[in-house]
Amino acid sequence: MRTSRIFVISIIFALSVSCEKDNNKPLDEFTLKSTDYNGFLFETLKIIPFPNANNLLPDVLVAPHTIENGDVISPFLLHPDIEERKFFLSAEFENITNALESYESFELPNDYQLQQFAFNVKPFQIWLVKTNSENFGVVLIKNTEYNNNNDSPYAEVTFKAKKIN
Repeated sequence: MRTSRIFVISIIFALSVSCEKDNNKPLDEFTLKSTDYNGFLFETLKIIPFPNANNLLPDVLVAPHTIENGDVISPFLLHPDIEERKFFLSAEFENITNALESYESFELPNDYQLQQFAFNVKPFQIWLVKTNSENFGVVLIKNTEYNNNNDSPYAEVTFKAKKIN
C-alpha cells in the first residue's frame, strides 16, 4: 500500500513539473517533434494533431532529414501537401539576440522564392512560411534536436511564430 502511494505521488509530482515547464514557455514559442503526429497552424497559432477530425491541414510539419546511409543530418520543415512551395530562408544569425531583433521587426521581403521544403533547419534562422490561407507567417528557430533514435530517425524544432500581413 505504501509503495503504491509513493508511486502515485511520484506520478503527480512528475506531471506537475512537466506542466510547470510548459507554463514557463512563452505563448509564441512552440515545439514540434517528428514522432508526435502534430503540426503548426498559423491561423490559430497552435500545435494541432495531424490528421485530425476537423480535416485541418497544418502549415508546418517537422521531419528528420536523412542522407543515403540513413543518418539524420538535421530537421526539416514541410507542408502536408509536399507539392506546395511554402518556405523561404529569410535570414541566419550567429546568436539569439540578433535573431530576435530581426524577428521582432520582420517585414515581408520584396524578393523571395518559395521552396518546397525548409532544409538544414538550425537555430537562429528566420523562415518565411506561406500559410494555407495564402497569407504569411514567420518562424524564428530557437533550438533543434535530431538523432537516429534506436534506428528510428527523430527530429525536433522549437520556434517562435507569428502571423504577418
